[in-house]
Amino acid sequence: MEPTKFGVQFRNFPREYDGKILDHMIEVATKCEDLGFDSIWMIDHLEMCPPISYESQPIPECWSTLSALASATHKITIGSLVSCSLFRNPSYLSAICNTLSKISHDRLIVGIGSGWFDQEFHAYGIHYPSPGERVAATRNTLEILRKRIARPSYPIWIGGSGEGATLKLVAKAADGCSLFGDPDTVKRKLKILESYCALIGRGFAEMTKSKHSNVVIGTTTSEVSSKLSKIIPDKSIWNNFFLNNIVGTPTQCLEQAEKYVASGANYLTLTFPDLFEMNCLDIFSNEVIEQIH
Repeated sequence: MEPTKFGVQFRNFPREYDGKILDHMIEVATKCEDLGFDSIWMIDHLEMCPPISYESQPIPECWSTLSALASATHKITIGSLVSCSLFRNPSYLSAICNTLSKISHDRLIVGIGSGWFDQEFHAYGIHYPSPGERVAATRNTLEILRKRIARPSYPIWIGGSGEGATLKLVAKAADGCSLFGDPDTVKRKLKILESYCALIGRGFAEMTKSKHSNVVIGTTTSEVSSKLSKIIPDKSIWNNFFLNNIVGTPTQCLEQAEKYVASGANYLTLTFPDLFEMNCLDIFSNEVIEQIH
């Protein structure tokens, strides 16, 4: 059995870093590489505001940022988690991906998804279609990426947990999936995905099964509470946040990460609200990842 892999997603972009955000992102990416994380990921949104983030923030564009991160690193995998299939013409996106695959020396994973935040579509004058049409756009993007893919090829993941169209599309044509939810939900979604793979004769074991999670980690419970209070002032919704994410002291975070691994996830992609302080990366790497490995 291969060891569980761990990636770090850039998702929060505090205003105090605006102006030099890319410099700080490169610093974080280099730190992740040095610590042995398997990958770094860029979120693809046009606006960062609640409920996507805990405050309104400026956000760098996904693919140009990944180009900079690819140039500044040497061995860590880079990826989009996930790129909205409706933001860019799929043929144009394929040219971006093929170029970035070369820039990164074949360290690219392309994650695509259907989009869900209607506010950003409207703000940029992009038509926001029905759920079925959005999934169809993702299917079309995946097909075009496959046709125009450079060699050697890069893996393509699909983000989303829809038990009908989305997971069927993962089974049919994707190399991996990115799921949300608590351990029981992830386990159930993967069972459904496995059944779809069996129906078409696809090898389920060869696929990447990723769980995406926020991580709030601290050396003491008071430190964890302090971090939580900054991103979720309303304590009444903390319990729901605990159910679907990795939160607590290193021992608690290890227990929660192990539950996701036991549910069938073989890749954990992580978002740290205090990522740019970087101490969270040291703690998680030393006291969670090393224990799982």
